[in-house]
Amino acid sequence: MKMRKLGELEVTEIGMGCMGFSHGYGAVPEESYSIEAIRKAHDFGCNFFDTAEVYGMQQFEKGHNERLVGKAIEPFRKDVILATKLHIETEEPKLDGSLYNTIRRHLEASMEKRGPTTLTFTICTGSIPIFRWRM
Repeated sequence: MKMRKLGELEVTEIGMGCMGFSHGYGAVPEESYSIEAIRKAHDFGCNFFDTAEVYGMQQFEKGHNERLVGKAIEPFRKDVILATKLHIETEEPKLDGSLYNTIRRHLEASMEKRGPTTLTFTICTGSIPIFRWRM
């Protein structure tokens, strides 16, 4: 598969958006099907996968999709570029004491769901500006 530069990262031209495994496009497939599909994409050379903490939140729980993707990439997690999105409610930084604390809390929860892996980049949605974070 052809590669492209995304900043200093090298990603496959075709990435896999994983939202449909948790909601959004009709019936949600069985977990085993979703895991198999993600692993097949990797077998075909895909190294770029996209998830978000809110995918599947209405039908399942917050972090459903991240947990699913983490389970699917477990055998090859060091070989992939993983993108996730955090949804930060306006009042959260005030409740947490700072935006830093809020982002850290969201990222720690995301890492717990995905398993031990390098999160390559995160996008914050809502009223929070987009930026890059490395852990």
